[in-house]
Amino acid sequence: MRILKLSEFILLLTVFILFLSCQKKGEQAPLQPASDNQNIVEQWDKTNINGMIQLPDKDDHSGILVFASGKSLMAFTDKEGRYTIMSVPLGTYQIEARMDGYNPISLGALAIEGTPQKPASAITLPNMVMEKSPDISGESLGGLFGKIELDSAEQSDGALVQIQGTNYKTVSDAEGMYRFYNLPSRSYTLQFSKAGYISQTTSVNIPSGDPVQIPTIRLIMVKQPPKVRTIYGTVELRDLKNKLDNRFDTVVVALEGASKVALLDSEGKFVFENITPGKYTLTAVSPFFRIREKEEVDLKTLEYINVGIIMDEIPSESSKQGSIKGFVHLSEAEDHSGATIALAGTSHVAVSDSAGQYTLSGLPAGTYTVLAQAEGYVPETREGVEVRQGEEFNLDEISLKIRVTPPEIIYTDPGDEQTDVMIQKRTPLYVRFNKNMRPDSLRRAFSIRPAVDYRIYSGRESRYSDFDLLYVELSGTGDKNPLSFDTQYTVTISSAARDYQNIQMEEDYTFTFSTGKASVTGSSPDNGEKNAFVNLQHPMLFFFNASIDPRTLTNDNVDVSPSPDTVPQLRIVNDPETGWSVLRVFVQLQPGTNYRVRLQRGIRTDGGSYISNLPFAIQFRMAERRDASELEPR
Repeated sequence: MRILKLSEFILLLTVFILFLSCQKKGEQAPLQPASDNQNIVEQWDKTNINGMIQLPDKDDHSGILVFASGKSLMAFTDKEGRYTIMSVPLGTYQIEARMDGYNPISLGALAIEGTPQKPASAITLPNMVMEKSPDISGESLGGLFGKIELDSAEQSDGALVQIQGTNYKTVSDAEGMYRFYNLPSRSYTLQFSKAGYISQTTSVNIPSGDPVQIPTIRLIMVKQPPKVRTIYGTVELRDLKNKLDNRFDTVVVALEGASKVALLDSEGKFVFENITPGKYTLTAVSPFFRIREKEEVDLKTLEYINVGIIMDEIPSESSKQGSIKGFVHLSEAEDHSGATIALAGTSHVAVSDSAGQYTLSGLPAGTYTVLAQAEGYVPETREGVEVRQGEEFNLDEISLKIRVTPPEIIYTDPGDEQTDVMIQKRTPLYVRFNKNMRPDSLRRAFSIRPAVDYRIYSGRESRYSDFDLLYVELSGTGDKNPLSFDTQYTVTISSAARDYQNIQMEEDYTFTFSTGKASVTGSSPDNGEKNAFVNLQHPMLFFFNASIDPRTLTNDNVDVSPSPDTVPQLRIVNDPETGWSVLRVFVQLQPGTNYRVRLQRGIRTDGGSYISNLPFAIQFRMAERRDASELEPR
């Protein structure tokens, strides 16, 4: 047997002591389960929201949806009713919970705040118990579904859909789809909202039976104000001996071309705030100092910038200099300070006081052009101002008028030169302005060529219009100038359009769009439907925006896959109001089966035109076997 050396024995003894120490610590502080670490968030600007919600009549509390209203933040409870909404950004939220068979509940509003120095803390909400919904088994039930489109967004999830006057609410998925099932048959008002978008409402009558489809709702984004920038700077003054000077009250710093000036504080510092992104030239003027070099600043991407300016003293020739003195009056203002008065082609500039008085001193004899300007006002000039050596020239008062901003069009739908606009029974047209407009002036200003029969709404005249949103319904049917297929239209909003300050547009605004050809406008079941019901009493429906020639429609034009048990029976029915056709496909399909239906090319209108968007295909899944007596024949 090998005998251990003393050094080896000491090493083994040390390892054994460390092992016993770790084992003892493990007994005193056992590892915590993963659920205890749910409050840990590595980012300072995000946190978790935790809590517990239970059902009053069950031991298993899993499956309760907890979500932030109007956001795509959500979680489901576990068996004990616990939930955690992970990585919630800073902001204000309304937390709600819902579960089929129980009344939705509000967990309250909360604000999440944090900074890099003080990160956002995890939030634990009070425990809640849901109440069971009233028994509505005796009522006739129906449902509804629809789609939301978010303006300028790739996905349409997180939009809040709620039924006014009830506890029913849901949020849209990534494709913008939403659904309500088991609703008592009656009339409802739906409200659609999402942060950063203009809310909308619509009314719907829910019959018993199959869910009804709601027309697509498009939420328009609220126009955000432009980002602003800040310039921080310091001016260093040097006298004739190149020593520091502190006559900062004689210096004015200006942004060329921006009508903005700044005065120095006692340390020579200045600030320009609320600057729009762009490139600027920074200069400084004084009767006693001359800037060495103007500073070029680029604020296209930077939020702020620090600059330094050096000015050198000008040798005095006061005995040979003259001055200009006068007043500036700012229209509709009591305080007339802040106007800048400059001599064109020179570095001489002055700023008016509260009475509007200013003095331009230290001027060599000569003839000058005086320029007066102030932010929000129209600049004024005085030419031919003659300054004589050693004399003061008193200039007549300069009155600056307020700069008026004419209304502008910022958005149209259809957009300019948009093609393949689908003709509908009432084809919508929107024009968005940057200001509230007078409805009577918009009626006079609107025109469309070739002539189309239309109805125009502004202000509160329609749920789709507003004081800054003109809504026009272009007629797609009828005997009096309906929209025509494959035709270019020109819409003009003339300069007669006025805002509520009676300011009219500077010039006419014109945009064009082109209609598409005859097309399939929709189907029932809808593409992607998961609970469809089709049999010989409940046919598939395909909608056209034209009258179809039945002679061009055969079973070869309708492909059903997998093949059904019966040969599809085809029937064309024309809408008595529009004259447009609806294709009814009577066929027996198997419950719980995925189907793909395709309309092939070859179908023509009564006028001989082809349908532009053929082939047209839909995919859907049949519902599980249902009692046909539950549904009314189509």
